[in-house]
Amino acid sequence: MAVTGATDGIGKGFCEVLASLKMNIILISRNIKKLNYVAQNLEGEFGIQTKVVQCDFADSLQNGFFERIMKQIDHLDISIWVNNVGIAKYGQFHEIDK
Repeated sequence: MAVTGATDGIGKGFCEVLASLKMNIILISRNIKKLNYVAQNLEGEFGIQTKVVQCDFADSLQNGFFERIMKQIDHLDISIWVNNVGIAKYGQFHEIDK
């Protein structure tokens, strides 16, 4: 299974619950330190295997963004994908591009 936004909040919670069910997890997020920390804790506590993929979805409109992710995981059997990543623009609502 794969979880985006896997290092904090709801995404991390998904990882913990699914790891408790003995599911191996691909953790996808932007902060490599947090990724490695959460992955190490899940492996230690639940005895599962993890893979970390560092990427910042704020860059998702760049050419090749998703291809770079898939290149790292396309050899894995992924049965569940939890798309939990959040991207935000800040400012006045009426001034933000659609």
